[in-house]
Amino acid sequence: EARCNFLINKMREIKAIYINLKAEVASIDRRRKRARRKEKESPQSSSNDKEIIT
Repeated sequence: EARCNFLINKMREIKAIYINLKAEVASIDRRRKRARRKEKESPQSSSNDKEIIT
C-alpha cells in the first residue's frame, strides 16, 4: 500500500508538471502565431498604402 501511495503521489506531481509545461507551450505558440500574423499583415498594409498613394 505504501508503494501504491508513493506511485500515486509521484503521478500527481508528474501530471501537475505536465499541465504547467503544456500551458507554457500553448502560450509560446500563441505568441508565435500573433507575431506571424503581424508579420503577414504589415507588408500587406504597407503595399496597400503605396497603391493608394500612386
